[in-house]
Amino acid sequence: MGKLKIGKIIEIVKPNLTYEVSIQYMHGDADKYETQVIFIKDESVVTELIEILETITKNTKRNRSKFLKEYPQFFDEEFVGDFRYNDIFVDWPGDCTCNNMYPAAFDGYEIAYFDDSGNKYRVEYRKDKNE
Repeated sequence: MGKLKIGKIIEIVKPNLTYEVSIQYMHGDADKYETQVIFIKDESVVTELIEILETITKNTKRNRSKFLKEYPQFFDEEFVGDFRYNDIFVDWPGDCTCNNMYPAAFDGYEIAYFDDSGNKYRVEYRKDKNE
């Protein structure tokens, strides 16, 4: 028996009326994958963040310095390599296969939505509302 004893349930927390954005990163040549999960209530913030991630994926992939030059408003000087958007902190990890000298590559994202009962749904991003 360990030194820690689990007590009674304090609280059951289920996200509700919330979007979940999972950002995937790849280290090296698929040596390791990593995911960051962010919860966001505001649909417009999710949409804007996804548009930023789409831009990174298409244009910069691993190039943090290029992204910094093109989108300086998202970076916090104290956290070089990571970025902030609308008070959302996105941790852009270094590539573990090269002692973090270079960033891990963005490898995509997934979006989910939790309804008011805590049920989770897949969400598809569409650039055009009419699609």
